This record gives sequence, C-alpha cells and structure tokens, in this order.
Amino acid sequence: MQGMEEFGKISTRSIIFRLLSIISVFVFVKSENDLGLYVLFMTAYTVLGNITMWLYLPKYLCRVRGIKPFHDIKSVLQLFIPTVAIQLYTVLDKSMIGWFSDGYAENGYYEQSEKIIKMATTAVTALGTVMIPRIAKVFKEGNTELLKNYIYKSYRFIWMLAIPITFGLIAITSFFVPVFFGAGYEKCEVLIPIFSLLAIVLGLSNVTGMQYLVPVGRQNVMTLTVVVGAVVNLVLNLILIPRFYSIGASIASVIAESCVMIVGFVYLKRKNMIELKPILTCSFKYWIAGAIMTGLLFLIKFFLPIAIWSLILLIVSGVVIYAVVLLLLRDSFALEIVKKGLQMLHRKGKTTSETVALEQSNAEKAGGQEEFSCDMPECELERGAKQEQNGSDHQLETEKKEQ
Repeated sequence: MQGMEEFGKISTRSIIFRLLSIISVFVFVKSENDLGLYVLFMTAYTVLGNITMWLYLPKYLCRVRGIKPFHDIKSVLQLFIPTVAIQLYTVLDKSMIGWFSDGYAENGYYEQSEKIIKMATTAVTALGTVMIPRIAKVFKEGNTELLKNYIYKSYRFIWMLAIPITFGLIAITSFFVPVFFGAGYEKCEVLIPIFSLLAIVLGLSNVTGMQYLVPVGRQNVMTLTVVVGAVVNLVLNLILIPRFYSIGASIASVIAESCVMIVGFVYLKRKNMIELKPILTCSFKYWIAGAIMTGLLFLIKFFLPIAIWSLILLIVSGVVIYAVVLLLLRDSFALEIVKKGLQMLHRKGKTTSETVALEQSNAEKAGGQEEFSCDMPECELERGAKQEQNGSDHQLETEKKEQ
C-alpha cells in the first residue's frame, strides 16, 4: 500500500487499531496479574490491523506466471542486513551497559531516554515512508532534475523540523524528566540532551539512505554505511561504557550514527549524485531560529515552577517562537508551507460557503413550492365559500320575487 501511495488507508487503519488497543488496556488491564491480557491486546490488534490490509489487495493483484522468488535475493539481503545490524547494535548497547555496570539503574536511564528520542524522531523519519515510492517513480521515469529537487526539499524539511526538536529537548529536559519520570531519574537530564542530536543525524541519514540510495538501486551502499556505524558503535562502547556507563553508550550511539550520515554524504559527493553545499547552507536560518528559541525558553523557565502545565507552556512557547522567527527571517520554505496551508483553508472555506449557499438555494426553492401547495387548498376554500355565498344570495332574490 505504501508503494501505491495509499497512505490514507494505512493511517486510518493504524489509528483505529491503536485506539482500540489503548482503550482495551485501560479497560481490562488493572494490575500486574493482567500481563497476559496486555500482551494479548498488543499482539492481537497488530495482527488484526495487518490482516485488514488484505481487504484492499484484490484491487491491485493480478495473476502472474513464471515467478522466480530468488531472482532478487541479493537486493533483499542488502536491505535485510542493515535492519539486522541496527537491531544488533541497538540491543548490544543495553547488554554492554549491563555487563559493565552494577544493577539495572544505568540500563533504566538509558532505555527511558532512548524511548523519548525515538518518539521525538518519529516525526522526522516518517517523511521517508511518504517519499520512497514517489522518488522511485521519478527515478524510473528518468527525471533526474525532479528527483534532486525532491531530495533537496527533504533535506531542508529535516533541518526545519529536527533542529527545533533537538534544541527544544535540550531546553525542556529539566522540566520534562521530573514531570514524566519522577524522582530518581536525574541522570536522564544528561542523557536526553545527548540523545537529542540523533533527531538531526537520523533525519539526514534517512534521506540519504532510505529516500535516495534505496529507490535508485544503491542498497549496497546503505548496507555499507550501516555496517560502518555498527563497527564504530561497538568499538566506542568498549572504550566508553566501562568508564561512563549509560552516558558513554549514548555518546557512542550519537558518534556511530554520525559516521553513518557522513559516509553517505561522502559517497553522494564522490559520485556527483548531489551537491553538499546547498544541503548545508539551507540550514542557516533554522540554526538561528533554534538558538533564539532555546535562549528564550531558558529565560522563561526561571519564572515557572516544575509542573505539567509549565511543561506544556514551554512546548507551546517554543513552537510559536520558532515559527515567528522563521517568518521574520523570511525563510522561503516556511513561507511556502504557510502559503499552501492558507490556500487549503481558503479552498476549504470556499467549498463550505458554496455548499451552504447551494443548500440555502435548494431550501428556498423547496419552501416556495411548499407555500404554493399550501395556498392551493386555501384558494379552493375561499372560492367554495364565495360560490356558496352567491348561491344563497340568488336563492333569497328568487323567494322575494315569488312573494
């Protein structure tokens, strides 16, 4: 369905089954003894959600003869290896923290901080899901200029979204950790700012690897970049984790992912597939806006207590400040997004007003017909009354003449 760009169906299905899963957990899971129910809901709704996607398949499937299942095994393995490598060195981080530290505390700090970053970077990396089929289509058509245009816009979108996420997490961590994790998780206030750099690094790597290299048939290069990242991560873990535990593991993860990003950029540059200068220079205004936003958020924090409403206020303030600064800097990409948004609202408002006017017109026509049909009986009654009156008058005159 992603390849057919049917994202509406995918999103609708995902939202419905996730909501059902959440509702089921809140309704039926009451204590630690309900762990089996929790696992059941998490797996059952995921399976059901995937099964429902089969309902759309008959529209796209056709009979195929001469299938060769192992014809593209090389390409499949080139995509499979990076996935396995990422999972291995992600799990290896936590395992090595457990080997070199006493107890489970360090692993808890690391895992909770990593979850926050994964949740924050979802918005950044989600662009790849949308762009992969579009870029593959453009590449197949041989439209190189349009392909590069899409890629440059993707990089710019990542800068615009990832920089405020990184700076925002750095600014609000001292409020976020006490509110969401409570006492005992103070070390997360160090880990989350380190991990926040992954929003930028992973976003740029996603554009290079998933949005560019994979659609144009360079999966082997993406495999190479991920393997390099895995090796760097392992070596740095062996050096940093014994001394710094979870902090060392987070630093190793950021450096390893940065190596993945750099190797991808170097390959694109050497093959003349893309120019690095416009990718880097287009981020200038976003750095300025992010720095101003962070400075003002640190200033606002001095006047707020640590509470959930303060955290919400900081997040909303950060979004508003960043958007206003970009508009004041006349960033062309931000202005284009605002312009398109206003056009959509105007188009929607115009459609709504036209619909209302049409409904009013139809109502007036229907009302006129109803009045006419209602008047008809009254006219007939009046005519009948007049005829009856005339008949009575005529009868009286006849009687007078006879007398």
